[in-house]
Amino acid sequence: MVQATEGPAPSRDRAFASWSERSLMLVAPVGDGQDIRFLEGLTEKIVGIDVSPVAVAKVPAGVEAHVGDMKRMTGFPDRQFPVVVTPLFFHHFRQDLDPFLAEIYRVLKPGGLFVALEPSILHPLSWITRSLRHVAGNITGQVEDEGPMVPISLSRAMRRCGFS
Repeated sequence: MVQATEGPAPSRDRAFASWSERSLMLVAPVGDGQDIRFLEGLTEKIVGIDVSPVAVAKVPAGVEAHVGDMKRMTGFPDRQFPVVVTPLFFHHFRQDLDPFLAEIYRVLKPGGLFVALEPSILHPLSWITRSLRHVAGNITGQVEDEGPMVPISLSRAMRRCGFS
């Protein structure tokens, strides 16, 4: 278990400890690249994809950023990436995960590492913010299509798309 006092670097390093091929990482979606700073030093090269050309234009130098749809990443061959990181994305598409996961599975190398960072319905902060929204309004800036993930829903969708 990760202790809160450790900070992000030891936790991050331990999470990626089993990842042996450190040559290439896909961040999908990359957005404007704000999450890149947490991934630097884990890989030799970071590639990102995002549907927004405005966001991609803001991605930091050194990241190979592409404008494209995560449902059809035609610019990437099958089994190209040893690791794919998906930061804070699926909670916007809770009812339609399969097209995204199937495409991630296609570009992920066999035995590769897939990391999805998502807010969980099981996290106490989720319970607090949901309750506060009823009393104080939308204090977190949550958009209409956004909501916490039910972990088993993501696990089931991953299995349907080929993940084991």
